[in-house]
This record gives sequence, C-alpha cells and structure tokens, in this order.
Amino acid sequence: MSGAAPLEIVACASFRRTGVSRLHAEAASFRVGDPGAFDVVLELVREALAGEVGRVLGVRTVAVAVPPHIAGARNVPCERLIEALAADLPGFRPAAGALVRIADAPEARDAATRDPAAEAATLRWDEDAIPADADRILLLDDVVRSGATFEAAVLAAPPAVRSRLAALALFRAEG
Repeated sequence: MSGAAPLEIVACASFRRTGVSRLHAEAASFRVGDPGAFDVVLELVREALAGEVGRVLGVRTVAVAVPPHIAGARNVPCERLIEALAADLPGFRPAAGALVRIADAPEARDAATRDPAAEAATLRWDEDAIPADADRILLLDDVVRSGATFEAAVLAAPPAVRSRLAALALFRAEG
C-alpha cells in the first residue's frame, strides 16, 4: 500500500470478475441481504477465521464494517455478520459507527484506477466508538479488488487506530 502502513488482507474466498461463478453470485446476493447467502458467507468466514483467529485477531478484537461508497450509508450485511461472529468468538465485538463515510466515493468496479488518498478524505473514524481495551480492530468488507478502500480506511485512521488494524474481505475479486 502506498502511503499507508502495511495491512495484510485476509480473504475468505475468491472469484473471477469475468463471468459469474457461484461465489460471485453469493457475494452479490449477500450484498442485497439474501438470508441464504448470509448463511453461506457466515460459514465461509467461520472456516477462514478458524485458522486465522490467533494470528489476525487479538484477544480483544472489535470489528468495523467498511461503509459503502455513499455518504451516510451503512454496510448492513457486514454489520449483521459482525453481530453473528460476536456470538461465536470470545472477545470479539462490534464497533458500530467507528468508521463512517462523510462524502460519496467512487465504487471500485466503476474506476480503472483508484486514489486511496482522495477516498480517505471521504471517511471519518470515531475513536470513541472503539473500546480502549481493544487489541485489534478488524476492518470487514464484502468484496476487495485492489485493496484501495482498505488503504483509504488506514490513511484516514488516527495513529492509535492505525497501529491495531487488520483487514478481512469476505471475497476477493480477481481478474
């Protein structure tokens, strides 16, 4: 990542952007709130985290859903997923409202190149929404392509937040 602290992005599953695969369809269905897709994605995340909990997550982890690219919008499917994971994982809890979009930003799929610094200006962190005892702050987003949105979140983060960030994408869009 240029200009931001390195951030490893763990992806639960990958799909090719060309054509439509089962996972691509699940990602699209998850984004619109399909309950069946939610269950599939929850299981994918549980499987992915089974091997990553000790390495990526701290003892006390808060999770933050990366907001959509529209000012004031919430990433409701990812927020619901965080709530479900909080019921499963000891020490894992949501930090709703910790990261908000204050201005519209272009969608990744609509831009050939991305400017994380410009996107960072559309994001605001609320440190008061993050418990002081949190070891790790997990950014959760549904689909990652270039990592620019995660990079923007890191660039927008205050130093005390930035030093504790990890990133989890439900799906990585390749190609």
